[in-house]
Amino acid sequence: MEVTRKVLVLDAELSTMLAVIRSLSKYGVKVVAISNGKRGGYVSKYCWMRIDFSDIPSYAKFDAVGKVIEIEKIDAIFAHLESTIFSVWDVIHKIHTDARVISPPRNILEFVTNKYEILKFADKLNIKIPKTEVVTPDTLEDRMKDFTFPIFVKTLKEIDIPPGPGNRYIILENIKDLPKFEEFVKKHKKVIVQEYIEGFGCGIGGLFYNGKPVAVGGHKRIRESFKTGGPSTFAVSYIHKEALEYALKLMRKLKYTGFGMVEFKIDKNGEPYLMEINPRIWGTFPLYIKSGLDLPVLAYKLFVEEDKSILNRDYLEGFREGIKMIYLFKDIESVIEQYSNKLQKFETIIKDFLYLLFSRSVSESLLELKDLKPFIWDILIIIRTKFGSRLI
Repeated sequence: MEVTRKVLVLDAELSTMLAVIRSLSKYGVKVVAISNGKRGGYVSKYCWMRIDFSDIPSYAKFDAVGKVIEIEKIDAIFAHLESTIFSVWDVIHKIHTDARVISPPRNILEFVTNKYEILKFADKLNIKIPKTEVVTPDTLEDRMKDFTFPIFVKTLKEIDIPPGPGNRYIILENIKDLPKFEEFVKKHKKVIVQEYIEGFGCGIGGLFYNGKPVAVGGHKRIRESFKTGGPSTFAVSYIHKEALEYALKLMRKLKYTGFGMVEFKIDKNGEPYLMEINPRIWGTFPLYIKSGLDLPVLAYKLFVEEDKSILNRDYLEGFREGIKMIYLFKDIESVIEQYSNKLQKFETIIKDFLYLLFSRSVSESLLELKDLKPFIWDILIIIRTKFGSRLI
């Protein structure tokens, strides 16, 4: 394969992909960024080329992506959303290209995105999972008999479903919530019902090659988008040893290739329970880069430059625990929505700013002094959205 040192970054408006763009550009790769909106990675100075697909009809977007891949002779494709990755695989099969899709093979991707199937697979490996059942409108009453409140209910797949309670999941606190549950099952046809695990969320994520860990780290959630869960808005690099063992065992058995994050809930006794696998670039991906794992560059070296020496590295090499990352605007929003005490809201938001100003171990996901526009642009977008400003 002739290497042109050009990559395509899709979903470029997201903070995760901004981190990918910065990483690859600093390595000397030309980044073609395609976004659905002019924010995040799209406005970064590290883009070599920018394309905004906001006004392109959804049915035509990936034909256009295919043309970009062919015209620019793209080496590799990075994306965040599972729906984007599936569409990219469809495009790759239509056109003649050597471009590498930095994701698991399609068959693994399809298997892993089914939450129930991956939990059953893990259970056979003696990896702890919450008590889990699949429920349909016809089996609702029968399947619920063995569960006690609170109960966690979620969709089988998350593709094209917005994050947050009421969308991807609901929590049933008591019998009064059953009408809400019936409506959720009716809407999604088939859902997962689980025992609710009290504790904190953590993840083990990294780059894998045919099941072998190439570069791996971990994180612990400090605060999430919603009181009941969701993407992290404040997290710290951290490796739970037993969760690491489970994650590596699972990825080896899957013969997993590409980026992936294995998500766990750690109960009151410190025991990890597998929740799901994110078979893609995940929300705290920028934290892993900040903590010493330059995952986009390692993936480019391995899959494009075919540098097999990468496979001989210690998979934990360079990863530093105790590094914190705030997704500032999302964290402020989560504090405002979740905290009822006004003084507590104020103190927590002030602490966020103090961390960023005075702590060397805390960083913000968008903020880089040499690339300020994504951070400033987000402020202006928030002002316009919240206050109707015409600054943008």
